[in-house]
Amino acid sequence: MARSTNATRKDLVFPVAGHFMLVPYTAAGVPNFNKAYSSAHGIVQTISRDNALNTLDLADGNSPYPAATYVQTQSGTVTYTLGTYDPELEAFVAGADWSNGDAADTEMWTIYPLTIDSVNKGVTFEEGSAKPISAEKMVVRDGFGNIFELAESADSLTTGQFHYDSSTGKLTFAVADVNVTVYVLYAYNGTGVSSVAYKENPKITAFMAIIIGSTKDKDEASEQKVNVIVDRCSVSGSITPPTSSNDPTQGWTLTTNILKPRAGRSPITVKFEPVAEE
Repeated sequence: MARSTNATRKDLVFPVAGHFMLVPYTAAGVPNFNKAYSSAHGIVQTISRDNALNTLDLADGNSPYPAATYVQTQSGTVTYTLGTYDPELEAFVAGADWSNGDAADTEMWTIYPLTIDSVNKGVTFEEGSAKPISAEKMVVRDGFGNIFELAESADSLTTGQFHYDSSTGKLTFAVADVNVTVYVLYAYNGTGVSSVAYKENPKITAFMAIIIGSTKDKDEASEQKVNVIVDRCSVSGSITPPTSSNDPTQGWTLTTNILKPRAGRSPITVKFEPVAEE
């Protein structure tokens, strides 16, 4: 048999992490590529996979060695280490509802620091600039943590009181509190809000994973396109987005379990395509 001129080298290295696609299945068990997730817009640091054969030994009472070894189960994982956070990915793997800029619930909360001045004795929030929804969804505290009391009217306010008029956006304090710094925590109606809404009764979401990467030989004389196709997998363990801190480089890790494939399919397929030399 003639030797293939496109034979894959045996001394390959992975020069980049690559990217991945996660493809959900329809109710009929068919991959729905129209709803596939892609990591192409994020930062992927590493992609690693492992596969294990879990075995049982047939003991031999006349030998220190087992008479035979049988494969009982096959298992494996694919782990993705990501440098950036994508809320769509969190929604996908958690089986949550993803609203991309069109969330029905637009209520957002913010903190507004304010030093009460002698002229305005407060602040007026304009329309379109995070205007508070109502006084009922507003908390005012001073620097010592003292909570200000909501008054029914802006007239005759006393120390430690405030009034908010939702029609005009005017937040007013007492003359006695001039020069006091307060922190106003309140809800407003956001614009273009996206959301990840977890389900009350979640279930495990199975999906296809397609890893898209490349390899080179150790001397970088040849290059291959690489696809790793996991027919069915699901999230393993916790879904833990990056920690909020002053270090934006922490990233997060997502691990998926390799599941039983569809009938007639391989659980994992790895493909290499030579890149033509220029």
